[in-house]
Amino acid sequence: MNAFVRACAGSFASMLASRIFGVTYPLLALSISGSATEAGWVGFAWALPNVLFYVLAGALVDRWDYRRVMLIADLIRGAAGLSLGVALLLGLPTFGHLVVVAFVEGSLGVFHSLAISAMLPILTDGPELRSRLGSHEVATHVAVLLGRPLGGLLFGVLMWIPFVANTLLCFASLAAVSTLPADERRPARTRRRLLREIVYGFHTLWRFTMLRTATITTALTNVVFHALTMIFYAHAASSTSPIWIGVVVAMAGLGGVLGSSIARFSQDLAREIFGGRPRIRLGRFEIRLSSREWPRVSMWLLHLWLWVLALAIPWFWGPTVWAFAGALAIMGISGGKSNVNIRMLVAEGVDQNAAGRVLSVSRLMGFGAITLGPLLGGFLVGYLGVANAIYALLMVMVTAALATTAIPRLRVLFFKQPQGEPVVLPNGRHLLPDPQ
Repeated sequence: MNAFVRACAGSFASMLASRIFGVTYPLLALSISGSATEAGWVGFAWALPNVLFYVLAGALVDRWDYRRVMLIADLIRGAAGLSLGVALLLGLPTFGHLVVVAFVEGSLGVFHSLAISAMLPILTDGPELRSRLGSHEVATHVAVLLGRPLGGLLFGVLMWIPFVANTLLCFASLAAVSTLPADERRPARTRRRLLREIVYGFHTLWRFTMLRTATITTALTNVVFHALTMIFYAHAASSTSPIWIGVVVAMAGLGGVLGSSIARFSQDLAREIFGGRPRIRLGRFEIRLSSREWPRVSMWLLHLWLWVLALAIPWFWGPTVWAFAGALAIMGISGGKSNVNIRMLVAEGVDQNAAGRVLSVSRLMGFGAITLGPLLGGFLVGYLGVANAIYALLMVMVTAALATTAIPRLRVLFFKQPQGEPVVLPNGRHLLPDPQ
């Protein structure tokens, strides 16, 4: 088993533990106090670090040894989960204890996620990089799909079991990470100011046109996705069983698995067909589709149009369960593929010593957009109704897709620039000097 596979195994165990906790935290809060408000505060404590610490964590992860960051995170997360399991066995769980553990788990999960994402490109390179990052993205979506129902199932058996399972998964991740090679990046000769390093992450992302465009596009689609999900909840709450609601929402996760799996294949196929004389290769055979050159296409423009297609389904067929399921599945496919593409942009175009900072800025924008989505969805349903709320989201995406496709100044942002990109030149010279 090579280092990349071991790293992915540790990442899968860590992500599965985190998703199990994400479900069992509010359930335990409700069991302890019976208060939905306190359950909400526990969920808030677990999710808050995703917005609060991503940029800071990115700068610190770039300073520290990736492997050591993950080892410390796994050790503390496992101990925190075990403390809750023991408290439950002794009949001594408290709301304050639960909030503290939720916050610790969420905070260290941020550090672990950034460290593994920054480290994986070091463990592989060349033509295998995209397929391997795609495989890791698939594993992430599978962990999300399994973690939520597994957490509820284990909690239903005995309340303390999910927290012991979390500890075992964290220690499994720790065991896998401990076998990884040491971080061979060269540390900075002088101690740099943390604020300057954080600003450098924002600056690098903004100057990297393709990555900036991808991040903004992802933020927009995140808002729309979570707004549509809230619209579905509002529509289905009184007429659809919780089981079917869960099935519909899970379609996005299944789509994410598929999108991550086909990321490399779809990219290679697009390169064969567009930007030259289109052809399809089947083993040793080659089929030419036309003698004329076809124009280049941008996968990110395609993402926007996929969102238009997804929203058109519940708008055209009406807000049925199957229409929402189809829309969320298409969005999941597009989202899974876009996650792989962003990671490839960072791996291929950003100095490895700045990867954590740039990833943290990109993810901060994504998580910030996620917090706005439910608010927008609730607002639209309250003022426009379900059908008109879907139509409003559709018009937003149609406008964005048409503008970026038809306006040359916007369209060019969706293609790799001939000059100034990538951020790291082939000879290793940086376009953006790392602050000293």
